[in-house]
Amino acid sequence: ELCSLTWQNDFDLDGKKASKGEVIPELIRRWQKKLFNRDKFPISYDNSFFKLQEFIKKVDFERNFNNFDLLRSLTYFSALIIYNAQKKIKNDVDKWIFCGGGVSNKTLMKDLEDFFGSDKISVTQDYGLDPFFVESEAFAFISVRTLRNLPSSFPQTTGCSKSSVSGKIYKVI
Repeated sequence: ELCSLTWQNDFDLDGKKASKGEVIPELIRRWQKKLFNRDKFPISYDNSFFKLQEFIKKVDFERNFNNFDLLRSLTYFSALIIYNAQKKIKNDVDKWIFCGGGVSNKTLMKDLEDFFGSDKISVTQDYGLDPFFVESEAFAFISVRTLRNLPSSFPQTTGCSKSSVSGKIYKVI
């Protein structure tokens, strides 16, 4: 969202813009106080948790925070959220395997390596899975479970109160 508003790009290609900025510790401290950071685990994060206007207030722009610094701080905070999730997991995690567009963001991946150690970080491509199609493959799997009336949302993975079938089937005429 910041890239779109500031540079008319949908995302930060390879994390190059964020790499030009510095993390603003004051913003990180403020963002860590957000309610979703206190939610019990497991939790399924949603875009509604991450509205730009709730993270970056008008006063931040008035203080002349550099847009590269704001983007760098948002990128760092994204890695921090993932790192903090490990504290809520009861078992030790041997390896964190990432997929999606974030794996192309070198700044984000470097932050994750700094938090976890490079030996604990990998991407799905290392296991023969295209990181850009894992989500669509997951949706296809969930769709098949929905067609068969099988649950695909479980308390132990998403924090929902009970297992449930995800989605509804509608006939288009």
